[in-house]
Amino acid sequence: MDRDLIATLRLIRTPGIGPVTCRQLLARFGSAEAAIDAVPELARRGGGKPPVIATVAAVEREMAQVEKLGARYLLSSKGLYPSLLDAVDGAPSALIVKGDLTGKLAKEVLPKMFETGDSAATVVEREGLKTISDTGELERMIDAIIAANPKQAEQYKAGRTALMGFFVGQVMKSSRGQANPAVVNDLVAAKLA
Repeated sequence: MDRDLIATLRLIRTPGIGPVTCRQLLARFGSAEAAIDAVPELARRGGGKPPVIATVAAVEREMAQVEKLGARYLLSSKGLYPSLLDAVDGAPSALIVKGDLTGKLAKEVLPKMFETGDSAATVVEREGLKTISDTGELERMIDAIIAANPKQAEQYKAGRTALMGFFVGQVMKSSRGQANPAVVNDLVAAKLA
C-alpha cells in the first residue's frame, strides 16, 4: 500500500485537523508522516490534549472499502486533484472519486462546471465527454491501430515492451481522450500477447 496515502489519510482523519490545518502541517513539515509525528508536541505546546491520531488499521479498512466501491483518492496538490479546487482555501485535502472520466476529460469538465454552474453529469452529457469503457468498441480501435502499425506490434512481441505506451497513446488519440486508460491497457496487453 502507498505509505504516503496512508499517512495523509491518518492526518486527515485525526479529530481537530481540518483542511486548512492539514495543508499548513504538510507545508510546514514536508510530509504527512512528519506532521503526524509533530502533532502531539504541537498540541502540548498549545496547552491542549494531543488528539487521537487515526490508526493505520482504520485507514486501511477505509481504503479497502473505497477500493471495493471502485473509487479512488485524489490528494490535494497531487496528480489529478482539480487545480481550481486546490486553489480554494479550505478545500478538502482528499477527494474520494468514482467516475467515468479520464484525467484529460476531468480537466475539461471542471472549468465548464464553474462557468455554467451545471453538475459534472450534465456537462458530460451535453458535451458528449463520456468515457469509453465498452470493450467491443475499444477492441475495434485497438485492432485498427495494431493493423496500421505492424512494425511496432512485432517489436513489442520481440520484447520492446515500452511500445505499450505507444499503442495506448494511439488509442487515446483515436478516442479523443475518451477511452478508459485502465481498460485500454488491459486490452492492448491481451491483444499483443
